[in-house]
Amino acid sequence: MRNTIEIEPVTFDPAQGFYPPLLAARLAQLPRQTLALWNKKGIVPPAVSWTNEQGNETPGYNFEGLVYLRLIRMLRDMKPPFPLRKVVSTVEFLRKNFGPPGPKWVEARIVSNGQDLWIMRPVVASASQAGQMPFKEWLGREFQLLSQREDALLIPHRFLRWVEIKPALRNGMPVVKGTGIETALVHAAFNQGLTARDVKSRYPFLSVPKIEHSEGFERYLDDHLALAA
Repeated sequence: MRNTIEIEPVTFDPAQGFYPPLLAARLAQLPRQTLALWNKKGIVPPAVSWTNEQGNETPGYNFEGLVYLRLIRMLRDMKPPFPLRKVVSTVEFLRKNFGPPGPKWVEARIVSNGQDLWIMRPVVASASQAGQMPFKEWLGREFQLLSQREDALLIPHRFLRWVEIKPALRNGMPVVKGTGIETALVHAAFNQGLTARDVKSRYPFLSVPKIEHSEGFERYLDDHLALAA
């Protein structure tokens, strides 16, 4: 059973996004020590590196790798929990048979009977035979949304209207939807004690709801990392 996601190493390309390990851990909602352990085991190894003007090299993940990290974490959070090796082999099967994260994943179903985990084609019986446990589908809504948004697994549903992550925009950083303003800038302003109205005075084209929900997204990431640590 495969225990790694086989992403081919690629040359740094801004259009594919770039996420150093600490940022990847934050966006995938993984404890840093967990990501370090997964790196050591080669589960989702960094597939790209960036070299600065001084020649220093920083390894990181592209957008595809970030999505795999998040998906593995989401599946690991299922109840009952499945062994990491089972989750990783399931994600690798998904990648191998349905391609990288995108619209093709709409054709896949992640299902479980509480004892095992599978990838199946769209029609999966929801009713069980006598004495058998019914199948439960996981992440169906997220996979459907992938036909419209490539960041559907990275952003909780309640923030999709306000925040987006596009690998070709701002190196794949989360931004206020429809703008190039990184949500991290909004978050930094709130951390300095500014209000949504204050932020709007800096960025008049942003509505107060957009500012508030962008800050809500960043707080969500902070809270989940704190809980997972």
